[in-house]
Amino acid sequence: MLKPLPRLQPSYYETFRCVGAECEDTCCRGWRIPVDKETYEKYQACSDPVLGPKLHQLVNINPTRHGNDSHAEIKMTSEDCAFLAGGLCSIQATLGEEYLCKNCATYPRVMCAVEGVLERSLDLSCPEAARLALTNKEPMRFVECSGEGDGARLGTVGLIDTKNSRHPDRPYRHVSEVRRLIVELLENRRYPLRQRIQALGQLCETLEMEGDKEGCGPLREIAAHCGPIRPSACMPSAPRFETAVELILARIGSDTTGRRFLDCYRDFMGGLHWTAESTIEGLAERLDAAYRGPYAQFRAAHGYMLENYLVSYVFRTLFPFGENSVNEKMANYGFVHSITHQYQFLVVNFVVIDTLLAGLAAFHGTNFDVPQALKLMQAACKTFEHSLTYPGKALELLAGKGLLDCSSMGLLLRD
Repeated sequence: MLKPLPRLQPSYYETFRCVGAECEDTCCRGWRIPVDKETYEKYQACSDPVLGPKLHQLVNINPTRHGNDSHAEIKMTSEDCAFLAGGLCSIQATLGEEYLCKNCATYPRVMCAVEGVLERSLDLSCPEAARLALTNKEPMRFVECSGEGDGARLGTVGLIDTKNSRHPDRPYRHVSEVRRLIVELLENRRYPLRQRIQALGQLCETLEMEGDKEGCGPLREIAAHCGPIRPSACMPSAPRFETAVELILARIGSDTTGRRFLDCYRDFMGGLHWTAESTIEGLAERLDAAYRGPYAQFRAAHGYMLENYLVSYVFRTLFPFGENSVNEKMANYGFVHSITHQYQFLVVNFVVIDTLLAGLAAFHGTNFDVPQALKLMQAACKTFEHSLTYPGKALELLAGKGLLDCSSMGLLLRD
């Protein structure tokens, strides 16, 4: 038997527990549910008089499957999974947890193998996972542990995709150290968050051009001394607002969008008094007022939530090298994998969340607090990070506006 890999995970990872029927945004709603081959065969052999016929009828071979993990799929008869009953899974309730497909058994856990270590984290599209990850005021900490005694089933394990990664002269020889440096940089609270993100852009540019084959000296210098980096000029308010909204609409106009996110977007529009007569200039001015007023107050008290989001994003997506499946999404739109594209997509996700939070702050006024921010951030993660088409569409939109490199992405950031 192979020895389990050592684990690296956020300190809150082991405290996660599914809240079941109490969840305000169940993972059994709004998503296609893949079924792995082993579980599909269990379902076909199920003789339960009530559930057996339903499993035979509603779990079908997936004609577009890519490997055993997507061998079959649960047929959705509505927005909810057909096996959801009273907020709980009828398969688990009737047959036991061992009959859950791999996808359902592991969500929201995310597994990535990096240089002989199994990195485990939580997907923030789950409300309880988002609550654990985002609401801790202290910098996120990661703990090491052995894999002994861990009987949990592993889902699809992400692998880092680096250029010429198997070649002896590959440009990325210090993947784990690079990623530790990035976390250190993002958690360096001596500097404003915007400045940290811009410093991350400079680090990514260095990686893109030179790799890390000469060691991490220059990268460590960037991570430790982001103060000298001069903040880039911001894009004027109207085009910056227009770009952020176009990025949001590019997602809403493509895949199915959940009601929870659409509720937040409606409140965002309400906070800006958005009507058919509104102009981009007027909307941008009202958003600027929110950044100076209620949202500035929120960020002063709870800016750690945005920092935690970025650190979690870096850890669970294998940033800046990129998990293979994410790179495939970009490739579908003709974008070759690059660290620059990974950085662009990180900034896109951040700008979308930051913009929406400001509009929500305008909508809620003095009542805007952690619960409203948490709802939006979780819904945005579920909406944007799980879309099959959005990475390519977002990069196409940026290219059309001349935002082609790490430095230019700084134009979209705000203090």
